[in-house]
Amino acid sequence: MTTIAQVVSLIQLSSFPFIFVNDLTSARLTATSLIANLDAKQNIQTVRIDAIVCFTPRLIFDTVINGFTHWEPSWDDGCMNWSPDDQQLNKRYNDSLDAFLHGLKDMQSHLSKKNQIPPRMVLVVEYPERLKEGMPETLVPLTRLRELSNLDVTVVFVSAQRWEDIKPPLGAALDPYFVDMGIPTKEGEYAILLPLHRLTMFPAVMKQISSSFTDHLWSMPSSSSSPNPYHPVFQPLYVQYLSFVYDICHTFTDDPSEIGYIAAARWPGFVKPIIDGYKLRSEEAGPDEAIELEVPTTEFIMRLTRHFKPSLSAALEKLYPRHTNAADWAAANEPNESVLDQILGLPPSPTKSHHATDDEGMEEDELPQIQSSPTRPRSERIRSLHSASQPQTDYFLPLFSFNPNESSSSTPSSVALANTLPRISRFILISAFIASMNPAKSDLRMFGRGLDGKKRKRRVIRTKKQTKPTSGPAKIPQRYLGPALFPLDRLIAILGALLEENDAPDSEDMPDEFTIPGEYTDMEVRRVGIYASITQLTNLRLLVRTSPPERLDGPPMYKTGPGVASSYEDVSIIAKGLGITLSDLIWEREN
Repeated sequence: MTTIAQVVSLIQLSSFPFIFVNDLTSARLTATSLIANLDAKQNIQTVRIDAIVCFTPRLIFDTVINGFTHWEPSWDDGCMNWSPDDQQLNKRYNDSLDAFLHGLKDMQSHLSKKNQIPPRMVLVVEYPERLKEGMPETLVPLTRLRELSNLDVTVVFVSAQRWEDIKPPLGAALDPYFVDMGIPTKEGEYAILLPLHRLTMFPAVMKQISSSFTDHLWSMPSSSSSPNPYHPVFQPLYVQYLSFVYDICHTFTDDPSEIGYIAAARWPGFVKPIIDGYKLRSEEAGPDEAIELEVPTTEFIMRLTRHFKPSLSAALEKLYPRHTNAADWAAANEPNESVLDQILGLPPSPTKSHHATDDEGMEEDELPQIQSSPTRPRSERIRSLHSASQPQTDYFLPLFSFNPNESSSSTPSSVALANTLPRISRFILISAFIASMNPAKSDLRMFGRGLDGKKRKRRVIRTKKQTKPTSGPAKIPQRYLGPALFPLDRLIAILGALLEENDAPDSEDMPDEFTIPGEYTDMEVRRVGIYASITQLTNLRLLVRTSPPERLDGPPMYKTGPGVASSYEDVSIIAKGLGITLSDLIWEREN
């Protein structure tokens, strides 16, 4: 049984006149949940008092009596408060405490006539610490309201402060029954049920966020032809989205209202790529083909969360201290039209505005100024090879589930990487694959050069099939063991050898101060842009850093990431686009 349910049972079955509920993080949502559960019980009347809104005793008295009688003052009637039918306007219940107590008795008699059984009245007071600051004379009467009125009424204080900081001096107030809610956790209690989501095992804080910010939106009418961010099909995705937002925000705040405020600001932009993908499929479909809006694949959801993680951190910095509001922040940070291409790793569409990368959109006379690294000029041979290897076909990664029987002649992931990654990042990816598959002792034989700049003769080990079993343990090739770890220094060294052999500038483009072969390349691979590209590949999970960032002894250790970065076929396609024969650079390969 949850803490809220225990409080409800305590009020329903016992006769405690005063209960104090302490919630350090979300007192407002606790009061909302408590009232919602009490209203679901029969023979209980509830009234909610906000001590910030009711800043005078008159407002408190009128709100209590009007709330218990469900009376709503209107302008047409002169904003009159409730009064019994036989007394009309002759009696007022907000002049003093005595008048208020008489009003409670008249209200009890009125309710008893209607319901036959006198109901139990529950008064829930939010922010009672404000009463001590502005109206200290009302604290003691509220705590002793049952004693003074001689009625079946229970007063519940819900506050983020302790009772010791609120209670009046000299022990005049009644000692309450204490209830501590505790700090909500992601795996905490299931305090608020979501009848719309029908979830039975969902953290209480997530339920509070969902119920507070989305229940009224999911019920909005929506058609498949014009989907909106609150389409009912997105409800399962919203559950995962809330968990993702909570993981980012819970370090700074545990208040579900604050987390829900940030989640509500980012949600329309989070599902925009899915809606754009649905619209694209609808445009490409035939007139008789019906396209249903559906939840994307797990792989795409992972790409989606990875793409929007930095924006959620930015939203936390702006929205939690209220530097701006959620509507303005969402409008200023709305994803652009090419966000779907960015998430899928597709080449930019020619109809969308984007920045040119590498040789894209450049004239022939502008090619000498293009650089493959921050200050590295390309040679004419490399530029011509790169322009000739650019494919002209658009490739698409799966957004929604597709037919597994359909096959493609080429791997779309590798082609997409070959088109979208910067040139220097592709060299780094190939260098990382070589470092993961080749032993460290083979680097000197594969890439070593003499003082004259000439390459040494390479010796490649070819794996031969054993006709007879040999004694001792068999050596398993590295391609079957998966990618091996390698230090950052080794990656930089292999990268320099690849750039010197396949991307070296012409002699006329070489600065005069560099006379030793490889000296210019060695300087280029030590620039900050190279390390920034390695960090970018790590964020894309194409490289995986295995050593912790706080480790100071020894160089950082890496390995190639799962999927495309560790596949020989995919890396070969990327290397072929750069004019590199990957099979000549692998130490162990089959005949």
